[in-house]
Amino acid sequence: MGTRADFYIDNMGDMTWLASIFKDGHPWNIPLVILAQVDPTMFSEQLFDWMYASEVEYQDDKWPWPWEDSQLTDYSYIMDCERGKVIAYNMREKMIFEPMQVGVGTDLKTAKIASAIPNFPKMGVGYGPESSKTLQRVRKLFKLPKLPFRP
Repeated sequence: MGTRADFYIDNMGDMTWLASIFKDGHPWNIPLVILAQVDPTMFSEQLFDWMYASEVEYQDDKWPWPWEDSQLTDYSYIMDCERGKVIAYNMREKMIFEPMQVGVGTDLKTAKIASAIPNFPKMGVGYGPESSKTLQRVRKLFKLPKLPFRP
């Protein structure tokens, strides 16, 4: 199995899942234009443009993993509205780091922000779609247009 990744927007502690990819989730495989975002709307737009235009296999309508949250996903990329930048979580090291730094070649440990696990929302394993925050909520919150991301 490949390196998995989840994508979120964190609006003052209210984390909303956007999508997940099934492989190539390392920071150096994520386009820098996504990792460099400071605006949640542009983060979402760039993320979905990339996933739609590339051959990356992704899921954006339901939680794809057999575990309940992103603590077991290899990488989680979070547009942190409070910090005004994208941060990331690495499951193996259990740390938050600057993915943009790693994306341009910095060592993961050098890019470390903190040894911590984000407060991910419960999404799977007994948690139904009614407890999942969907892209529709993100579109409403950040006034995103309804674009046809899939053919």
